[in-house]
Amino acid sequence: MAKKFKEANLNIWSYTGYTFEYIINNLDKILGWRDLLNNIDVLVDGKFEKDMMEDGLRFRGSSNQRIIDVRKTLKENKICQLEY
Repeated sequence: MAKKFKEANLNIWSYTGYTFEYIINNLDKILGWRDLLNNIDVLVDGKFEKDMMEDGLRFRGSSNQRIIDVRKTLKENKICQLEY
């Protein structure tokens, strides 16, 4: 789906519950993860943790989750977070 949405020039966000590091370390072990990363713009990573829920968080449910600029992260080979 992400590939089709990208072809339509849409900005694609994904919420996986996994950390970016876990996805990278298992990129070729789990079918579709490489295609997903190659076709999304933003990854909100990490599992939702109810005890870390905070009012006012934008685009994520708990403070342990990060909003990652996937394109920039892959290009620079370091986690690049977006601030909201």
